[in-house]
Amino acid sequence: MELTNEAKISNRREIILIILCFLAYTISYISRYSYNANVNPIIEYYSIDKAQFGLVGTLFFAAYGVGQFVNAFLCRKYNKRIIIPIALTISAALNLVLFFRPPFFIYKYLWLINGFALSMLWPTLLQTLAEHISARNVKLSVIIMSVTNAVGTLVVYGISAIFNSFKIYQYIFLIALIFALLMAASWLIFYPKLAVKSKTVDIKKEDVKAKKQDDMSNISSKSIFISILVAMGLLMLVCNLVKDGTTTWVPNILKDSFGLGDSFSLVLTLVLPICGVAGTLIAVFINNKLKNYMTSSFLLMAFSTLAVGIVLLALNLNIFALALIMFGLISLMMHGINNLLTSQAPLELKGKVSGGLLGGLLNGCGYIGSTISSFGLGAIADNLGWNGVFIFLIITSGVCSLIALVFIFIMKKVKNK
Repeated sequence: MELTNEAKISNRREIILIILCFLAYTISYISRYSYNANVNPIIEYYSIDKAQFGLVGTLFFAAYGVGQFVNAFLCRKYNKRIIIPIALTISAALNLVLFFRPPFFIYKYLWLINGFALSMLWPTLLQTLAEHISARNVKLSVIIMSVTNAVGTLVVYGISAIFNSFKIYQYIFLIALIFALLMAASWLIFYPKLAVKSKTVDIKKEDVKAKKQDDMSNISSKSIFISILVAMGLLMLVCNLVKDGTTTWVPNILKDSFGLGDSFSLVLTLVLPICGVAGTLIAVFINNKLKNYMTSSFLLMAFSTLAVGIVLLALNLNIFALALIMFGLISLMMHGINNLLTSQAPLELKGKVSGGLLGGLLNGCGYIGSTISSFGLGAIADNLGWNGVFIFLIITSGVCSLIALVFIFIMKKVKNK
């Protein structure tokens, strides 16, 4: 059926809004990973150990995770035209301070603020899409928003690799400043023209109350929903622990284990976000076949556990190519889980629960894992080496896979009854 003129204009407006949200969140990755992407030069410049470097990232992730839970509940009340530019501008200012390479003890305080500021973005952007995107563009918004993580990581690590080759790593903070300010201005200008209410937005509270047969109004159904949310939260926690742990520490692992230079290590690390883009698309395909977020996520987590085990073997046998391939596969599968639980589920279930609320809660669970990954894995590496790190990851992801499998069987029995 051919769209009317009015429908075509509305469709075009929705697509531009999706792109604007994509750019806002992608650019936020440049202003948050500007620090993590330069693990080797920062450790060398300040003569610090891995745990000290990781503490800064840990405080960022902790603030970001707490902020996700807070903003998940508040995002529906925000003035969305103002809140996104405010978050990006704060992050830009903090990156400017790091450009001048201040004393290292300041980093943790600045990145704590950065984490809380940027935590406003994801729930607010998801809520924006849930309110303004019609059913015909939900799939498109899922796919486009699902690659923000991978694309943003690819950009920041790619630019950092170039600056590292010229021994001017600090210029990534200046790039983050410029990109964030340009995005803040663009949002301020274009958002009001694009923010038109969709006819298929989240169900209003009074409509939910009026639907006596709605599953969510039933106590049993609510208990099941909370159980599913807890299980998804656990998967997200371990997913981000593995995903952000490998993204942060792979440059250092390649340098320590295979004697690679800083710039070359970063270039090879670009394999991770490239595989991540593929992972988000593969996850959409898998879930379209299985029609079950938990089962799809379990399969990806189980295969990731196997890949982590092979990395451990490759490091001990000094097989560089095998280690790099496995790192790529881990990134592919972890980005797939991240996409399913923080992008696809919130946007596709927006008629049952607020997209911003569900996305924010699950993303918050994920950043508990991210918090552990930065300082925790760095401390393990300092004391037990990289072997200790990968044994820890194998145990963690393996136990998570087992719990998810048990949960799937229990839920299947409950559904049958």
